[in-house]
Amino acid sequence: MNKTFIHKVMRAAMLVCMTVLLQPAAWAQLDTISITGTIIDTTKVYDGTTAANIVTLGEIPVLPYNQVSISAEAHYLDASVGVDKPVIVTFSLSGDDAYHYLTPSSIILYADITPLPITIDSFQLQLNREYDGTNNCEVVSPGSLLGVLSGDTVGQSVTASYATPNVGYLKPITVTYTLTGPQAGNYDLSYPRFFLGSITRRTVTPNYPMYYVKTIKDYDGTDTARVFDQPTLQGAVEGEDIDLFTTANFDSPEVGDNKTIYIHHQLLGADTGNYRLVADSVYPIKGSIVLPLVFDSLEGDHQFVATAYGFCNDEQVTLRYHIRQGVPSYYRIVFSEEAAAIGFDTNWLECNAEDSIISFAIPHNCPAGHYEAVIEFMSISRTSSYHPFSFNVNLDKAYFVIPFDDVISIDNSGRLDGQSDRFHTFQWYHNDELIPNANKPYYQELGGLTGKYAVMVNMGSDDEAMVCPTHIYNTTDKATISLMPSPVVTTTTVKLQGFGKSQHQLQVFNSHGVVVLTTTFEGSQHLLDLSALPQGTYMVTIDGHSTKTLKL
Repeated sequence: MNKTFIHKVMRAAMLVCMTVLLQPAAWAQLDTISITGTIIDTTKVYDGTTAANIVTLGEIPVLPYNQVSISAEAHYLDASVGVDKPVIVTFSLSGDDAYHYLTPSSIILYADITPLPITIDSFQLQLNREYDGTNNCEVVSPGSLLGVLSGDTVGQSVTASYATPNVGYLKPITVTYTLTGPQAGNYDLSYPRFFLGSITRRTVTPNYPMYYVKTIKDYDGTDTARVFDQPTLQGAVEGEDIDLFTTANFDSPEVGDNKTIYIHHQLLGADTGNYRLVADSVYPIKGSIVLPLVFDSLEGDHQFVATAYGFCNDEQVTLRYHIRQGVPSYYRIVFSEEAAAIGFDTNWLECNAEDSIISFAIPHNCPAGHYEAVIEFMSISRTSSYHPFSFNVNLDKAYFVIPFDDVISIDNSGRLDGQSDRFHTFQWYHNDELIPNANKPYYQELGGLTGKYAVMVNMGSDDEAMVCPTHIYNTTDKATISLMPSPVVTTTTVKLQGFGKSQHQLQVFNSHGVVVLTTTFEGSQHLLDLSALPQGTYMVTIDGHSTKTLKL
């Protein structure tokens, strides 16, 4: 309730009391004045006060004592905006005859307080922006409120949004302006609620990976350049349906260097209408079209030129290639996983344009067998050309046993590979020449071993392998040995001739080249007891020289 109003009511009451006290003789003559029909304004615009306007004071009865003046004041209980708000009307008496009357009682009427219209100044929106996937419109300046009463605290909050988030011109913008603060409800803000603005295409750029276009290609009659790593987009709104598709073309399909390659970018996807590429759709670079590789032949030593032998451990294999056109840059030999695990080199090596030779080494301790591989040539256009070839790896020469200076045999006991009697047939070679009828597990060279020896063995099912050749240089004296009798039943007499010493070591080998008996004796004659051995064919050696075959 307004303090001024309360004070006036209290003052009027005090005056009435004082008048009555000062004129006790008149107490009995006090009359009550009844005022009817007082009218106030039914509404007022908020002005920050509780004052109400009395339009008509109301009808006052004829008073016996006419030197009386009656006045009235009207006040709302509070100053805020509202409907049917209580208004208290108080009356007061004045004049010489006022003491004859009681002050009329206060009355309550009802009226409205309507909001005070205010406006906004310097309100500003960003009416042109780039697409960002939302319908937001930036409020550059919320403006200043005009018409707010002094002492009132009123602020403002402004939001604005486009009807849709997509690109477009003269797009409707809806503005929502909210008043804030303790007295915000007492005001009615008048402001423009609709604007027109534009959303322009969002700029995106290709994110180029290194070497994303193949700038050298083999001639194929077309101008197409290969895009092997599509660029990605930078700047697109996350999660939107937009992608970049890139193609490339040489300026012509003919062979040549320093040719222009045109790169074409195209946006794909449902949301492409909201974007634009910052890069040109055609972006030139330089490249070359070269003649493709065409090979005449691939040649090699050993297996490739039909010699008798394959390759041995630690041996170098040499291949020679002949090219009709094109220039190879690098090569590698692609082996199977098993061969690569053994130690065959599969690294890329640079081609030597001067000698056109490729070579690789047979790894140490490489298992014998047939191997297949592919030579992959890479041209300067980084196009691969594939050429299969095969080769054999021989059994290690450790399989050879030389029990005497004139006998060489093959170890078929399984000592080296755990497979006894692995070899079924044999064919011996001397100095790269096949020896007719030399098809036993051993070969005896009359006069002593000398030169290069090799043997082809069969391991079943036509699976043949060569044993790596071995070189033997015989420097043995012409010592001889004889056995009597031979064939042997249980014992035989060994006679020596041409041995220069008196003490000797005698060894007996079975058909597998394994020593089955060793003994020593002196002199040029010895009785050899073979009764503990099973029947079969054996070889006898004295001091590692000379051999003699006997049957038991």
